[in-house]
This record gives sequence, structure tokens and C-alpha cells, in this order.
Amino acid sequence: SAAAPLGGVHRLAVVVRDDPSLAADFVAKWNSAAASLETAGLPINSMDDYLLAIWSSKHGYSTKRRLATTVLHALHSKKEDPASIVADVDSYVKSYIAVRKPSGTGNLAEDLKDLNRLSFSQANGFLTMIHRHANTHFPEAVTLALALQIRNITIGKIGPNEYQADWPKWAGLVRKGEYKQAFTEIRNRMISNEDFKEAFSKATIESAGVARHILRRLDPVTVSSSGIVPTDVDREHILPTSVVSKLRWKKTLTNNAKKWISELGFDIPATPEDGEKLGKKLTPYLHMIGNQALLHQHPNRQGKDEAFAVKKTGYQDQGLILTKELSHETKWDLTRIEARQSEMAAHAVKVWRK
Repeated sequence: SAAAPLGGVHRLAVVVRDDPSLAADFVAKWNSAAASLETAGLPINSMDDYLLAIWSSKHGYSTKRRLATTVLHALHSKKEDPASIVADVDSYVKSYIAVRKPSGTGNLAEDLKDLNRLSFSQANGFLTMIHRHANTHFPEAVTLALALQIRNITIGKIGPNEYQADWPKWAGLVRKGEYKQAFTEIRNRMISNEDFKEAFSKATIESAGVARHILRRLDPVTVSSSGIVPTDVDREHILPTSVVSKLRWKKTLTNNAKKWISELGFDIPATPEDGEKLGKKLTPYLHMIGNQALLHQHPNRQGKDEAFAVKKTGYQDQGLILTKELSHETKWDLTRIEARQSEMAAHAVKVWRK
């Protein structure tokens, strides 16, 4: 069923109703686009998001709330004509779906899925324009969008609102055929390799979705060559969360938890308060990407809070190299977590490159 027109487009329907041919074209294009989005399995508000993406690529940053006003203003000021808006309604839907609901397997498809899993919607209009107007450069554009997100926002801790007006501007450049200029500007906004490497070496990642993306892209084995389906693996904390939680919340320590504390080089806390202090000290290390891996669910759930010597036996048969390599470690402590993350940081500048 066709989606109900968003405010600004509803007003457009009023504007075009006196032109029977244009009005019929508007209804046909609207229904076609809405049906395509629905068939692709996108949520009910996707028509609003789609219209905002293509409108912003032409007229700059806006919001769904303001879209009605900006459409009406553009019509009244003659910056836009009804026929042009009507033509846009169905022109970009296939490209928008390619961005939001990618098909196939491999790293490009998984990168696009990660953009959606991570709710990174700001680049949707830009990527839609690339797919429609510069399709051969689509993989490069996806790589750039993720690089800006990972380098500047996830690791560099720059607020995402810093770029909310930039993405529509870059989409507009692509729409005008100036994709090279857009690519250059995106690269110029990225933090330096030195700053990224330094920030990455100390970064903590609590979000499972973000950690899964980072670990997948850092791994030398590609999705397409390994046959690994990222949604079939869990994010694994090597130093277990349960050990740190017991300390933080002053719970009774199991024998496995005591083994971990000893292997990390600490004395068993004499009091719950001492345990809480140790838990706070360990928390940042728990969430460092150097303490995380991708692991198939079965061995992950078997391992739980077992000692590292037991847990690492579940790593040796894993398809991803970063996980498999853990089976060769002799011990797991804070120094090794830091060292592994520094090794990852050196590689990260090449994966999410400028």
C-alpha cells in the first residue's frame, strides 16, 4: 500500500492538482516509489527518509519536520518547480534501496549493512547519488563514508552533528557531476593518520555492532573468501565481562574469576571494596578492541569465564585470522591487550584510509 504523503509533498499534491497530467504522474510515481520501498522490506517511515535524502541533495540540509516548509518555500520562491520534484520522486528509489537494503555477499554488502546496523543515516543521500550518478565509484564512496565515521566519530570522538550539513552538500556535488570534489572534501575532513592511530590505540568500544564492524574489517580474511557470515558470530570479550562485573558489583568471586585475577597479575581482593576498585581499573581494558574478537556462538557460550588456557582452545578452529591467532598466545594480561590494540591501530590507518 502506498505511504501517505509527507507534509511538504502533500502540499505539492495540492500545487499540481490543477495540471491533470502532472497530478497523475505524481500519483503514479509516488505509489511506485512507496511500493518499491515496501517490497524491499524497509520500515514504514522510509518514504519520508527517502524524500528527505533526495531533497537535501538538491537544497541542502533539512529535517523531516522542516521538509514541508522547505518544499513550500522552494515552490513559492521559484527555486523549484513542481514538475522537477515529481520527476525526482521515483528517479532515485532503486539507488536508495541499493544503499539501505544491499543484496549479495562480500565486504561491500556487509559494509552497507553495517552502515544501517550502526544507524549511520547521514550518508544515505550521498551514497544514493553516487549509486545513481557515478555508479562505478560506489564501492569507493562506501569506503570513504565508513572511514569518516570510524576515524572521526567512533574513534576521534567528534560529534556526528558536525557533519549533518556536509553530507547533503557532498550529495549535491555528486548530483551535479562533481563527485571528485566531494571525495576530496570528505578526505580533507578526516583526522590525520597520526591522530587516528593514537586515538585507536587507546579506544574503548562498548557497542557490539561497532566492535563487529571494526574486527571484521581489520581481519586479513575477507568475508567473501572465508564464507563467514558476520551475523553468525558473537562479539567475544577475551577477558570476560563476568569477571569484571563480579568485581564491580561486589559479588562472590568464582574459582574461574580468581584464576583470571591471578593470571592478570593481581592479588585476590581481600574485601568487596578492594574488588570494586580492581573492577574499575579493569573496565577500560575489558572494552578495548584489543580484548575483543569475533567468535562463533557455540564455543563462545561454552567458554564463558573459563581461564584463558581453556578459552583459547575455542579460538583455534575459527575462520577469522585475528581470532585464530589468539590460540597461540601463552597468557592474557593488560600488557598484551594494549600491545594487541597497538598492532591493530597500525593496521587501522590502512583499512579506514584517507
